[in-house]
Amino acid sequence: MSRVIDYVLQDSVLVSYPKSGRTWLRMIMAKLLDIKGFDTFKKEFMPAAHHEPRKSLVVFGEGQKVIFLHRNIGDVLSSYYAEKSTSDRSGSRYNGTTSEFIRNKNLGVDNAINFNKKWFHQASKNDKVKIVSYEELQENTCLAVRGIVDFLGFECSDMEIEEAVLYSRFENMVEIEKGKGINLLSNYKGNFGKGKGRVRRGKVGGYKEDFSEKDIEFINERKRILNYDY
Repeated sequence: MSRVIDYVLQDSVLVSYPKSGRTWLRMIMAKLLDIKGFDTFKKEFMPAAHHEPRKSLVVFGEGQKVIFLHRNIGDVLSSYYAEKSTSDRSGSRYNGTTSEFIRNKNLGVDNAINFNKKWFHQASKNDKVKIVSYEELQENTCLAVRGIVDFLGFECSDMEIEEAVLYSRFENMVEIEKGKGINLLSNYKGNFGKGKGRVRRGKVGGYKEDFSEKDIEFINERKRILNYDY
């Protein structure tokens, strides 16, 4: 059966570099829709993409509200390497080492930083772009989600947000991915809940356990050279 999805907010889009926490935020949003009585098999909160600003403009048009979600580059690279080295989703599995991965022109640190910098620049000149970090979502999820829904103009109570956040906690998403409970993302684009190991530990700063000191120094050096402070 073909996947047919409509969007509750047609004038909005969620954008991030891969492995920036987008699946988690989409689950929170899906639960909010579920609480509000929407059929999440047929509707998603809003489109989600990994597009750069120029492509986003072409695909979604002008005037869109954009939630730009970003995450610590080290954690992004650690999670992205784990996916690319174990999954054939994109057509080919990455067979190199972590050190080679972070230095890869198309997958590594420079590519991730340049993607995010383009969206930071876009946000600096467009008040319809709201920047949200994975770290602030971790620190106070309910407050961050409140800021998102208010920006998008979606009405919901603090109690409804708390329920959605509780449903989408890390431990529950791990269980859902194992096939336990209701997966509200089952008909959405992506591999969550399809045996692909989309949910990892979700730890802020976890990359320091995955990369060598030399690789961490390389990441920090590229951040300095590219003038990236996030």
